[in-house]
Amino acid sequence: MISPLRWLEWLIRIFGAGLVCAAAAGTPFVLWKLYTGRHAETPIRAAIQEQPLILFVGVCALGVGAAAVLKARAIVAGRRWLNPAWLLRHRRRELALLVASSLACFGLLEVASRALFARQYGFPFRHSVEELIYPPLREQFQAQPYSKDSVNILLLGGSVLWGAGNQHRLEHTFDYPLHVYNMAQTGHSSLDSLNKCLWLSRRGYTFDYVIFYHGINETRANNAPPDVFSEDYDHYSFYRLTNTVFQGQRPVQAVLLRSSLCFRIYRLWATLRETRTFGRRYLHIAFPREDWLKYAADVRSADSFRRNLERIIALADEQGSTLIVPFFAYNPVMDKWVASRAFREEGKKRMTEWGLTEYVRKGTQEHNAVIVSLRDRFVYADDTKRLMDDEANFVDDCHFAPEIQDAFLEILMAALRRVERPHEEVGATHGG
Repeated sequence: MISPLRWLEWLIRIFGAGLVCAAAAGTPFVLWKLYTGRHAETPIRAAIQEQPLILFVGVCALGVGAAAVLKARAIVAGRRWLNPAWLLRHRRRELALLVASSLACFGLLEVASRALFARQYGFPFRHSVEELIYPPLREQFQAQPYSKDSVNILLLGGSVLWGAGNQHRLEHTFDYPLHVYNMAQTGHSSLDSLNKCLWLSRRGYTFDYVIFYHGINETRANNAPPDVFSEDYDHYSFYRLTNTVFQGQRPVQAVLLRSSLCFRIYRLWATLRETRTFGRRYLHIAFPREDWLKYAADVRSADSFRRNLERIIALADEQGSTLIVPFFAYNPVMDKWVASRAFREEGKKRMTEWGLTEYVRKGTQEHNAVIVSLRDRFVYADDTKRLMDDEANFVDDCHFAPEIQDAFLEILMAALRRVERPHEEVGATHGG
């Protein structure tokens, strides 16, 4: 008759063999699921560089599984190590060495994770989690040192303003030097801009002029059922992260995310939960669920847009900044088909990367209505409306054709000139 210890030994071997198989098959499977259909142009080498934890966990699982297969008898013989009371009574030194070794391993992994992020983003070793979430928070100040004695302009928006700011024409608006800090990023919403403003304010950065250009990106937030939608966009994994780090939600988790390794683990976990294979608990910011697009008929994001804009207005007022908010120009037809984007037809309804066209248009209109209703609290630039007279001015729902980009920049420069203050006055306000 086989003894219970012998059975346990075989169970450990079976477990080890299963772990080896799971690691060998699961590691490439997870990478494939993360990148197939989303980053088709991303080579596997880049995928591995972006997700080293998957490889690390896979290698560790292979090692543990192999040890379980080869050393099952030794594991059974040393089973008393599973009893904490026995360890404290008989193996205190070994236990202390084990704890110290574990902490040292965590420290090495923390250093390695931080070094990988530093190399990936070109940041110094001591970077913050906020800068990993929004790289321009560091990149813009690396490219152009900040001084309160300079005339500084802050750009807040999505890809349209990001592209316009990168043409470096706004720097020549006045006959004296301007420093333009372009915090606009592709796909970002008014909540992202609020987060950046809060971070900059806490670190003492002040700006003479702030340009806010939003309207279409957060229409994506409406692609969720009423019981899933959250006013702070917490139903998106990305905004759940930013709300934790920037808005003070979940303070314990916020402290843990200061660790580069914990941040990497959280980001991997959230990314996996965005996929259908791993439960789709959270929504991906750029890939709406097709079965939820119908819910965008109710534009719930308008209240969130208003709240975010009002907080940015308050921050600008506190710092003595001149806030400029243009009307958000969009293609009124929204029927442009661009091969490089996920444009297609869903039944008889046109669908873009933001959702169903008719609901994207409706959401953008309501966001513009919020801007108009608050226009007395900032410098309102409505000249962008004339860019909507011809749909040929757009290459898609909101991005301008190359020849129209200059007209958009001229509108921004004209708004700046209209509110220009004497250089000496600006220096007195922000120079300290």
